[in-house]
Amino acid sequence: MVQLALVAPDGFLVLIVAVAVAKELRSDPSVQDFIEQYPGTIEPSRPEATTGFPAWVRWQHFFNLFLLIFIIRSGVQILSDHPRLYWTRHCTPGTDWFRIQRPVPPDPRKADLAREADGILLGRPKVLRHSIGLARWWHLSVDALWLLNGVIFFVLLFATGRWQRLVPTSWDVFPNALSVLIQYLSSNWPSRRRICGL
Repeated sequence: MVQLALVAPDGFLVLIVAVAVAKELRSDPSVQDFIEQYPGTIEPSRPEATTGFPAWVRWQHFFNLFLLIFIIRSGVQILSDHPRLYWTRHCTPGTDWFRIQRPVPPDPRKADLAREADGILLGRPKVLRHSIGLARWWHLSVDALWLLNGVIFFVLLFATGRWQRLVPTSWDVFPNALSVLIQYLSSNWPSRRRICGL
């Protein structure tokens, strides 16, 4: 938190300097010619691929969000039931590389007390604990569905030609991007009709 407090003013200072430089560049005739030549728009090679979003893209993004909610929820449940992270799948006691709770004491009689404390993560008492096996099953099953959703998305993306909306098909994208960056930083934004958004 302390490092963020030290970096934020520096980032704000860099932004102020970038805006001042961009405003100065906008007054230069060669930069004005550059912005006129590269206004920030590119004519698509397939115009039908850039109009709107098809239903399959909308449904897949909804399904992606739906699955990510379950992945996050089961991941939090796993960490709540077993607040340790391991590099291997064996979970040998004492080989964890990250613990959210205090370490397990070497005395076996006190180890039960440490296990009792593991259930208090995120304010959930031991009485409401779930089975870690069920949480892992949910997590890995939903991960598989999420990956399947991604594979289907990329297959449909390339099969329908919608990839041209995401992948530049011309080198003109780079000077146009620089032109738009100068326009936005100088607070002299291009008109909305000239912007070719994704």
